Amino acid sequence: MLIEIAKSSLIYAVQNVVKALSSNPAQPASAAIRIRADLNGVTLTASGASMKIRIVLPRDDTSANVRQAGSIAVSAHHFYRTIRRLEEGTVTLEVREPLMLTIASSRFRMRLCGIGDAEFDNNGLAKEAFSVRFRIDGTTFGSAIRQVAKAASLSENRPILTGLLLECDQAKLRLTATDGIRLASRSLDIETLEGGGSQAIVPAKTLNEIAKMLKQAGKAVEVELSRNRATFVADRLHIEANLLSGNFPSVKSVDSASGLCEFKVDRAEWLQALERVTIVAEDQIVRLAADRTRLHLSSKAPAIGEVEHEVPLQAMVGGSFVLSLNGKLLTDIVRGSDCAFFRITYTGPMTPLVIRPDDLSESSLFLITSVRTQESWRREER
Repeated sequence: MLIEIAKSSLIYAVQNVVKALSSNPAQPASAAIRIRADLNGVTLTASGASMKIRIVLPRDDTSANVRQAGSIAVSAHHFYRTIRRLEEGTVTLEVREPLMLTIASSRFRMRLCGIGDAEFDNNGLAKEAFSVRFRIDGTTFGSAIRQVAKAASLSENRPILTGLLLECDQAKLRLTATDGIRLASRSLDIETLEGGGSQAIVPAKTLNEIAKMLKQAGKAVEVELSRNRATFVADRLHIEANLLSGNFPSVKSVDSASGLCEFKVDRAEWLQALERVTIVAEDQIVRLAADRTRLHLSSKAPAIGEVEHEVPLQAMVGGSFVLSLNGKLLTDIVRGSDCAFFRITYTGPMTPLVIRPDDLSESSLFLITSVRTQESWRREER
């Protein structure tokens, strides 16, 4: 194998494929990158416990010149550290003898031990038939992932809640995440290529990494959902992600709950108020009190002090209410959206607060469960 490749192209590929690797691999191949050169160009591949990533640098690309075909797998850690420290310009990768990669650039030369391709391939993910395949705009898809994934759980006590539910039905894809306290959901338009309705639960951590890579790719994405895996293909990028197994909690009942009160509020003003009020929020609890013209936010901590802030309401229908919420989680919801106004629906003291963009064309939904405080207990007793 003999390759001449621009350092910038090599760094781009390596930075992305290493995201698939496990932090504590059980096998050497789980911490390796395979470099393969053939008539199509240069392909870099890495495979971990939950994800496999492959990037192709085409042979006709001026940044990659394949002089001799071949392949080798090497330590991802040492290869990445080496490439990062090289000078800008052309890097030569050469295999003259089995299991030995020579890396050369300008006045630098290094020989790096490799592992066999057969051992590396055995660590790959087996191919399986897909149930649905569709195409979606990569920028929109990445934005929706980042917005919804904030509601996924970070705790492994309920592993299923650490994932995002992807539901494909005709020309729509719905993404949903919940940690049991809050929920985020968004629907996107898709172009169905093959198959019918399907659903999959992908780890939120994996999808966040995929969203970053899709942002760099800037292309339309083809997605395949199968029984155990989701595959994402965008331009030169090919990603396979293992799915979580289990039953995702149903959210249809809370989505359709009728409201006792609904109002419209400016997102920027509400976010500013939340950021100021949560400065002294004890246990991150923020009190919301709404009446006909304003939304009153307050929090207090005995050892710090107390703070309050008012936000004018654009419109309100229904009666007033008082509710306590986790201020940090609520702030994350408001900060993660890019709409101008929110429609807030109060459905009762024991049910979640429903938050939607006022723009009806944006099919996003956020729910956050109220927090029981001594004040709320006293109100119920009266």
